[in-house]
Amino acid sequence: MLKSWFSSGTTDLRVLAFSFDGQYSEEAIRQKLIKCGLMKGERELMTVSCSSELELPKELPSVEEALKTLTAALRTLEIPGLERNEVFTIVKHHFWH
Repeated sequence: MLKSWFSSGTTDLRVLAFSFDGQYSEEAIRQKLIKCGLMKGERELMTVSCSSELELPKELPSVEEALKTLTAALRTLEIPGLERNEVFTIVKHHFWH
């Protein structure tokens, strides 16, 4: 599963460690990726590639708006029966966009 997720673009060690329900530390994940030949021995910088230039907002959301977004994401994650990939999608949508 680790190889598949990493190869498909999920390269954030925090996200990968989270995927295994905390069974492995970020360092353990990194070492496994090195052993599998998917990551170099030195700490690699995680970069995001984009085909267009990133458009930054003119204003940051208010604290209230940010907390509402966080609350909505957390409430969604409380839904019983969510599959791991659904949790990934929810977390990615709310926190990495």
